[in-house]
Amino acid sequence: RMPGQPRYLSSTAVVFAEALKLLASFGVLAWQQGLGGAATTVWNGLVLAWRDTLLVGVPAMLYLVQNNLLYMATTHLDAATCQVAY
Repeated sequence: RMPGQPRYLSSTAVVFAEALKLLASFGVLAWQQGLGGAATTVWNGLVLAWRDTLLVGVPAMLYLVQNNLLYMATTHLDAATCQVAY
C-alpha cells in the first residue's frame, strides 16, 4: 500500500475478482447458448451434478486461500522479494 492511499481488504479484492470472472464466464456462455441455455447449463452443472460440484469445490477453496495469501504477501513484502518468492 502506498502512503496516503485508502486501505482495502485483500479478501474483498479476491472475491470481486472471482465475481468478475463468474460474470464474464456466464456472459460468454449466454452469448454462445442464449440466456435460457446458459441458465440450464449452469443449473445442470451445479445443482443436478452436485457431486462434481463438491469435487471441484476443494481445489477452488485452495485457490481462494492461495489468492488471499498472495495479496497478503504483496502488502507485507517488498516487490523484489515478492517476485522471487512467487
